Amino acid sequence: MHIFVDPSIAVASLGIGPEDLINDLRVYADSIGGSVYHYRDANGLECDAVIHLKNGGYAFKRKDGIFVVPIGCLKN
Repeated sequence: MHIFVDPSIAVASLGIGPEDLINDLRVYADSIGGSVYHYRDANGLECDAVIHLKNGGYAFKRKDGIFVVPIGCLKN
């Protein structure tokens, strides 16, 4: 059996949007001396939220398979 769930349905039902995500993340980032940004390059590639830490951060793979990578690691 396959179940497809569109996360935008939950977001819409809660009445929240992108600014709410950024504001929530900003609370956590501020507590560890970081900043939160949105990123979009000239080719239209986009990242919903970038958390910048003063120490540069590090890359890792979450248990769900998502990679968390500093943008500096993505250079050609």
